[in-house]
Amino acid sequence: TSPGLGLYALHAAIVCAIAGGRAGIVVALGAWLSLGVLLGSHLNGDLPAGTGALPVTDAWQHALLHKAIVLMGLGCGWAMARLVLRSAHSAQERGQRFEGLLAIAADAYWELGTDLRLTALTRERSGGRSLRAEQGLGRLPWELPGLRCDPDTLDQLQADLESRQPFRDLPLSWQDDSGLRHFLVSGEPRMDERGLFRGYWGVARDVTADLRARRALAATESRYHDLFERIPTPLVLHRDGRVIDANPSALTMFGVADLAALVGTELLPMYEGGDSREMARRRLMRLQDMAPGDALPVVEYRIQAVDGRRVIARATTVPVETEDGRAMLSIYVDDTERRAAEDAVRRSEAMLSNLVASSPDAITLTEVATGRYAMVNQTFERITGYAASEVIGRTSLELGIWPDADARDAFVARVRARSVAHHVPTPFVRKDGELIQVLVSGAVFQMDGRDYLVINARDISGLEQERLEHQTILDNASIGIAMTRERRFLMANPAFERMCGWAPGAIVGQPGASVWPGDDAYAEIGRRMGPGLARGEQVEIESVARRRDGSTFDVRVIGKAVDPRHPA
Repeated sequence: TSPGLGLYALHAAIVCAIAGGRAGIVVALGAWLSLGVLLGSHLNGDLPAGTGALPVTDAWQHALLHKAIVLMGLGCGWAMARLVLRSAHSAQERGQRFEGLLAIAADAYWELGTDLRLTALTRERSGGRSLRAEQGLGRLPWELPGLRCDPDTLDQLQADLESRQPFRDLPLSWQDDSGLRHFLVSGEPRMDERGLFRGYWGVARDVTADLRARRALAATESRYHDLFERIPTPLVLHRDGRVIDANPSALTMFGVADLAALVGTELLPMYEGGDSREMARRRLMRLQDMAPGDALPVVEYRIQAVDGRRVIARATTVPVETEDGRAMLSIYVDDTERRAAEDAVRRSEAMLSNLVASSPDAITLTEVATGRYAMVNQTFERITGYAASEVIGRTSLELGIWPDADARDAFVARVRARSVAHHVPTPFVRKDGELIQVLVSGAVFQMDGRDYLVINARDISGLEQERLEHQTILDNASIGIAMTRERRFLMANPAFERMCGWAPGAIVGQPGASVWPGDDAYAEIGRRMGPGLARGEQVEIESVARRRDGSTFDVRVIGKAVDPRHPA
């Protein structure tokens, strides 16, 4: 009958709710056992006196009632335990969801107390690693040793915190053992249910990789911009046929002073003539369906520059993607100077070819090392009787053109020693075996890493015949014949030498006065003959001459200038 027995049910409910169902069952069984012991003691009269006595029927009813109450307490505790467990699971799920979302949305979580000192800082991407006290926990944010920011950002942070204002994406940096990391920090003030300020909480997003990527992209764009500006290849960016950008090389090629004069200009009208313009138009239409980066083959255009110059350029065009949409990048190679140089070379080659072909002298080109002919002109074919096809690839010794191998070797050695040789008389042998006299000149030059000998040979067979004839006449003349230049003897025939008593060839180089009685007599001869000779006339005088032994004799002198323009 004690009211305290109701505590059995309360104990079972509390234990079951707190410790779980098994513990609640154990407590309930203990309560049942205790009630059984009390019932047995009561029925046996073992209870102390004064505890009162109940009829047996009432005792059983009370015991069963208390046991039912214990069962009801156990059931209530079981229900409470399930409710608490469910609430705990729900809270745990919410916590895990919050942590998962926080880990997705942010890289760090932080909290500040009412005094704005750091109370928590957790790096979510580092396994939830928290900041320790020795690392700055309990300090003001701007006192943290790892915090890095510029003064303006720090002033803004202090102003927002002191005015209890939320802030978003504040750029801060953090220096730790892993290096310098860059974050965007956001925070909001925390208020309790009464609206009192409890501090700040917030998150931080690690933007180091993004910042590095943006810096790398900016550096790349800067490099490409510098390359676009400095590359010597003309580059033009255009859309729908209108220029939107060009580098300085393109401005020079198109003959404009600055970019503003070219931007917005129609590109196709600058192509000269219908062919270049129509070809450029068709190629631009083809490029519309091509992927960015694909290019058409290089073709040649003729361009009319703004300053009036005519430009020959090779070009290709590729589609590119820009911030404003698809555009075309045309890449040019200015061939104007190269084509002009090639044309000049072709003209020079044609002129040289005509000169060599029409030269009255035989011209040959041979390899110095082998002596094989590489080229001969038509005059060589005429004077030697050999066709070019019979000569090219063979040597002069194989053909027998140089009758004396030693003479050719001596000539080549002379050319190598002096790099050039002039007017060396030598005989050549024609194809029919006839011997001809030539004056050979030669020079050595290098081409494609080989030494070549170019020879100019002049046929003097006729001149030599004429010289021999003249020499025969002089040698057999019955009168003395001599020639002087600048008052010195250059030549005298045998009759002159015998007349004046000089040995053969001895008078050549002697002064003109050596055949006259003295200097005064020689001067007198000059006064008498000089004016007529200067006029190109034939002069005839009589005088006294002197032999080499000093004796004198009377002579008649007939004189005339060899070249009236130079009577000396």
